[in-house]
Amino acid sequence: MRIKSERALVTGRTGITIRSDLPWLVQRQFPLTDGGTAATSILTLHPSIIQTHILTRLDVSALASVATTCSQLHAIVSQEDFWANLCHSTWPSTSSPSIRHVIRRFPHGSRSFFHDSATIPRPNTTIPRNSHINLDRTPQLISAVDLYHRRQLLLSRVVQTETVSDSFRCSPFRVDILEPEEVVQTHIRYPESDEAYRELMRGLRMSWILIDASGGRAMTVSSRTPIGLLQSWQSGTAEFWFMSVMTSNEEPLSKLKVCRLTVRCVEAVGGETEVREVSLEMEGIDGRTKLMGGRVW
Repeated sequence: MRIKSERALVTGRTGITIRSDLPWLVQRQFPLTDGGTAATSILTLHPSIIQTHILTRLDVSALASVATTCSQLHAIVSQEDFWANLCHSTWPSTSSPSIRHVIRRFPHGSRSFFHDSATIPRPNTTIPRNSHINLDRTPQLISAVDLYHRRQLLLSRVVQTETVSDSFRCSPFRVDILEPEEVVQTHIRYPESDEAYRELMRGLRMSWILIDASGGRAMTVSSRTPIGLLQSWQSGTAEFWFMSVMTSNEEPLSKLKVCRLTVRCVEAVGGETEVREVSLEMEGIDGRTKLMGGRVW
């Protein structure tokens, strides 16, 4: 017999839905296909199934609702291992030993890190006053980057950027994930038409988390999908642009900071796609003013 739910609920991160009044889910009479009813409870499932196959599909607000439904679900959501596994499955780069060590410094460990990193900045949102990174006290920024094409992980990398040298503070803010001559090979056929370019663009996803290790803070600085494409038939290259916009309560809108992320692809000898650049730059809202490393924050 198949059990079916009565209606759609609040949408989670991957399309799984759940209502905010979650006690409905804990114990309910569900209608069956044969016309009868049966009492069922999510708590009849093994805790490992709940943790790995259900809760990992929910967003932050839905998980907060889950924690208020009953003591059993509250206990699961309160475990550090749950949030650590959730971070690792969402962002493979966080499985790095160096990132694991940094996350332990966050106020509530993996839970704090997930809360900080799960929200993509919006142009109409602001950064709280106390969230600014003071470069005098932050000798290093860490980038945790994961690049996907559909469900295939193309690149997972952690890069550390020092912030105390004159070369950083007096140069335009830029972080490169790949080494100068490094190439990421893929099995994706290089586009041969405008529609193929758009199809490749629709399949790309990226997460770029910028971490202040000393302050125990993190934020996502990339849109989930590309917002623009610059293609060159002559040189056989394509640049996919990801972007986010940040501002501060202490600054006017004219001081908006734009995070511009570039994924540059080229055609390999065999006709496949190679990734030659994954980079982050910060600039003014006018698109012309490159922010210097010492003035980004």
